[in-house]
Amino acid sequence: MHVLVKLFCLLMLTLALAFVNLQQIIWMSVVLVAAALTVDTKTLVSMMVRIRWLLLILALMYAFSTPGEYIPLWGLPLRPTYEGLLLGLTQLLKMVIMLTGLSLVLATTSRSMLIGGLYQLLLPLRCIGLDAERFAVRIWLTLYYAEIRKQTIRQHAKGLDFNQLFTLSEQMTPSTSQDRITIEVHRMKRRDYVLMLFIALYLLALGAM
Repeated sequence: MHVLVKLFCLLMLTLALAFVNLQQIIWMSVVLVAAALTVDTKTLVSMMVRIRWLLLILALMYAFSTPGEYIPLWGLPLRPTYEGLLLGLTQLLKMVIMLTGLSLVLATTSRSMLIGGLYQLLLPLRCIGLDAERFAVRIWLTLYYAEIRKQTIRQHAKGLDFNQLFTLSEQMTPSTSQDRITIEVHRMKRRDYVLMLFIALYLLALGAM
């Protein structure tokens, strides 16, 4: 599947979440999480661990701030509501679905192909003066040096406190020089256009229901 089709599917998934109910959201999350765990467990788990506190805070905010019928758990005035819990669960699952879709794209697409897809997306913006090639190269370098930084810190993190880790992060340089940057740009095939058309029509039908 072309990288642009994957990005288009991710966009359509985002739009589709506005038209589905809680039961459908639950099924979507179960299917996507199962697929992501099958393809690349490490990528999905890493993303979920990084935002676990955000998900928890989001659920609590909806549970305690949404008007409705209070849950009789204790006598304090600060209590969650049934409506808040349902709304918090809905928003939490939507975020999980989006992150799972993103993890599937990252797990099935190389860095060069991903940057190549972004380059193709930005090409029409040349008419307003945007240099798509330079923008794509900068994103590639950002991802490259971020990975180098993360690997280096992971190797030296044991036994260092926060200040020492910060100093190490600022002083270190990549161990290898990157003389050539490879960006894969592939032409879209007819089946890619057909698949995007069917996905768009399905979303229109979903919105009309």
